Order: sequence, then structure tokens, then C-alpha cells
Amino acid sequence: MKKETWVLILSIFVLASWRYKPVSHKLPLATPVDTLTAADRSNYLLTIGHVKTSQLKDTVANYMDTVFDSNHVMKGLRPKSKNCYVASIPVKLSNNSGDTLKYINWNCSRNEIYHTDNKRVVPLEEVCYKNGPQVVVLLPHSSSVSNIKMLFDKDKAVSMYTFRIAISLFKGDNNAHLDTFFQHSMALKYGRRYLIWSNQETIIQPSTQLLENPWRNPHNDTIALVKRADLNKIDTLNRWNYIFSDKNKSKPGDSVQLLGKVTFYRVKPLYDSTSLRIYNRNWSPSITYYIYNLSDSAYCYKESLQTKILSSCVPPDVGGNHFIIGKYIFVNFDVCLNCSKPDDRKEYCRPLVGYVISKIDKNKTATLKDIFSQFVIKRGNRK
Repeated sequence: MKKETWVLILSIFVLASWRYKPVSHKLPLATPVDTLTAADRSNYLLTIGHVKTSQLKDTVANYMDTVFDSNHVMKGLRPKSKNCYVASIPVKLSNNSGDTLKYINWNCSRNEIYHTDNKRVVPLEEVCYKNGPQVVVLLPHSSSVSNIKMLFDKDKAVSMYTFRIAISLFKGDNNAHLDTFFQHSMALKYGRRYLIWSNQETIIQPSTQLLENPWRNPHNDTIALVKRADLNKIDTLNRWNYIFSDKNKSKPGDSVQLLGKVTFYRVKPLYDSTSLRIYNRNWSPSITYYIYNLSDSAYCYKESLQTKILSSCVPPDVGGNHFIIGKYIFVNFDVCLNCSKPDDRKEYCRPLVGYVISKIDKNKTATLKDIFSQFVIKRGNRK
């Protein structure tokens, strides 16, 4: 056989070996993409903007699914589709350092450097006919906002989506950096040394919110409760206290976690002729809310609706209302409330509660302690 023929056969063999060699997701020991330092993680901040449930839109996602044979060897791709929600999430990257940040992203499929910690929430894959790495510049003490389209799985098993978003931040500004990013983007994407995580965001699934539709009473909605916060209808604030108790909170491992309860009560009873005649004492309004994680909202809505339906009282004495603050849901389970003065039927409790929660800064609700510290009424010691 001629020499040229052997060279051709050898070349084909080498090319085939290179083409079908499994791709390694391990980074080379010496990569020109800089690992994020502790200072970088302190200076670069990723923040998710709040998204309302109403912004989640019904859609059908079409995508290509990878097909493997019995030996786990990739055979090809096949088109698939699934019903889901889509929403545009504002994601802000802030550079709080005194130096210019230069990092690498694709010039078309910009969503590829973002991912989440919830498998039910994923960035929308963009279709690109031309794609390549580019350097993105963020000046000192400045920020940029990217509206990332996210897909939310329709899952009856969950009532809400709680997630964080991470950006894979590859610092670089020259051709060597671009080449490394191009060759090892998949390995870099999931490398913990390059990840910066955002704050946590929670969105209630639209199908869960349908449970609220039968609740026509305006007391049963956070916004309606706040709208009732008219100071002209509220009893003197300094005559009201609240008390929090977590003595009956759920044990770890329970499917639904009761975190405690908070009671709003008037310190000094009000004169009421009806109460004096029947109970031989003046009237003291109060209302109690049980506190759960927002992830248990489906249970709360169900039980609260049942309380409302089974109530033998008529409005405004019917309980079962709720309100949401941050990642917590507060629910009243009283079949009949002690909030309307018997003599004149004037309601005292919920206008007061609405005013209290209207004064809470939504950005400072990470813990129950943060929430209670913003109450405009004092904490009492009633047992």
C-alpha cells in the first residue's frame, strides 16, 4: 500500500478518535479564567426583583430531549413539549468595588450563564443562529439589570416556587479568556468557584391562587386588609398590644409547620352595655393569627376557606382571613370573631391589623423577629 494511503487512513483514525472522545467537564489545571475571590463575592451582588403571580403566563415550552440507548450512549435528539408558566425575572448585577468588572458571556444565548437551585424553575433556552463569547463591562459602583425569562413547571405537588438564581461569573478580557470560555463553558458554568447566588424569591403558583377566588369577603385578602387601614376607624394605637407565642409550634418533620401565633388585643376594655348585661363585664376585642411558612399556603387556604364556610356567624363576625408578609402567611381560624362591638357593630380588630402591616417594610421581612420589630404597637405580656 502506498505511503499516502497509510497517511490518509491514519489521519481519519486520529480525527475520528478526537471527534468521538467523551468531553471532559474537568477544567485544565491552568485556566486563564480567574476564580472568584472572597473580595469578589463581597463586592459583586446579584439581586432578584420581585415578581407577582399575575406576571406568570401560560405557555407551552418546546425543547429538544437527548435520547440514549441501553448502554447510555447518546443516539440523538427528539422534540418534546410541556405545559408551564413563563415570566421575565429582573436580575440586577451590582459592582460595589472600585475596579471595573470585565466578565464573559455569550453574545446571543445570554441566559446560559444563569441557573437556579430549583429544578422546577429554569432559564428559557434561546435559539441562536450565530453565537460566540464576548466581554461585558460593568463600571465601578454601578449595576446592570437583565430581564431573564424563566420557565416554571406546572406541578400540582407544589403551591409556590421558592428559588435563587446564580450567575456564573467568568472574569476575563482577552482572547485567551474567550478561548477558554468557548472550549469549557459547560464545565465553567457549574463550577462553584465561579458562582454568585442571589437573594431568595418566592412566587405563588397561579393554580394555587384559584383557591382564593371563592373568598369574596374583603377581609380575606392582604391588599383589602391594608386598604381598610383607615386611621379614622382605628381605635387609639397605644391602647393595643400584641403577643407572640411559639409554645405549640410543630415538631421537625411534620408535613405542615406551625411556627407560632400572634394575638392583637386591646389592653383596656371598652364600655359596652350588651356585654355588661350578658357577661357582667366590658368588652375586649382581640384577634389571633396562626403563622406558617408560605410553602404551606395551600393547606392554609383550604383550612381558612373551610372555617369561613362552616361559620355560623354573619359578616363582619366571620373569621378565616389571612395576610402574607415576606415568606410567612398569617391565618385566622376563628369561626366567629370577637372584633365587632355588640352595641354599635363597629369593627376594631382588622382595621387595626391592616394599619400595622401597612407600616412594614417588605424588604425587611427575613425573619419573624424582623417583622415584629416593625409593629407600630407594643408587645404585651398577657398570658
